[in-house]
Amino acid sequence: MRVFFELLFRVFVYIFAGALSARLISLSAGRPKKEETKERVSGAVVYLATAERFFVGVVYYFIVPAFIVFSLVQVTATFAVIWRMAASAFFVFFAGFAAAGVFARVSGREYRDVVLPIAVMNSAYLAIPVNTILFGAAGAFWSVIYNVSVTIVHFTLGAMVVKRKNKKENLLGTRFIPLELPALWALAAGVLIKWFLADSAAADFMRNIYPTMSAATLPMMLFFVGMKTARMKFAAWRLAAWGVPIRIFGGFLGGLAAARIFGLEGAAAAVCVMSSSMPSAVNAYILASKFKADEDFAASMVLGGTVLSAVTAPLVAAFVGWVGWR
Repeated sequence: MRVFFELLFRVFVYIFAGALSARLISLSAGRPKKEETKERVSGAVVYLATAERFFVGVVYYFIVPAFIVFSLVQVTATFAVIWRMAASAFFVFFAGFAAAGVFARVSGREYRDVVLPIAVMNSAYLAIPVNTILFGAAGAFWSVIYNVSVTIVHFTLGAMVVKRKNKKENLLGTRFIPLELPALWALAAGVLIKWFLADSAAADFMRNIYPTMSAATLPMMLFFVGMKTARMKFAAWRLAAWGVPIRIFGGFLGGLAAARIFGLEGAAAAVCVMSSSMPSAVNAYILASKFKADEDFAASMVLGGTVLSAVTAPLVAAFVGWVGWR
């Protein structure tokens, strides 16, 4: 689990950098200084807010769709091989949807504000390296299948739910597939490229460029999460204290149920359980920011869940080893 703790350390560094930046700006703005200095501080706040909105747009309209296309291109197995893992990922996701509904009713919060931080796990940055180290090449393969499945439903149905600001609004927003859901178009493009251009130079370029693009994007995502945590009120942390265990322990139980229902065995079952029990995905914050949902709750779930996973992830790994899934 040494790799896992190294990844956690990087996450905390990026979040801390964002929180420290926000706190320094806040302290500077609160001190009585010359008018010119106050204007500079205010300008810095506006600049960072604008940068965050721009970055969220880039992730939503470009990075995530590119990930879906690139991931579909690099999957070489047939549907007959991967459907059980994809179905398991969907099962865990929708179980999270149901749990979020109960959580929203009990807490008195809007469903759109709490659903994704509870339903969507960090199935990429934390899960893929850990599963690869623990379960070898098979772990890496099944982790990619799980992550692609979650990402597709997250940025299609998940985005539709968070985008809907009232219960009377159509889930799609219009009668037709909305242009503001680029993940749908990326899914279609990825399937077409896989069918017709799988062995082309363009496909090879996609396979090679994504790791670099992803590595450059994640620190910025976590930096903005950190900025948000520095400005959060206590109520967000109190709500996350209930939400984080639901995400991690509920995901663990959902992963076990999915593995049994869909007949997963060995490394596939292990990956399903490990990935399902990961903390909230950073992308949940991206959609909350994009569609003006509860950004504070999303950020607190990401940070709080990541802290708790330092304890729970080794326990889940030990459980998987005890069961004999390798």
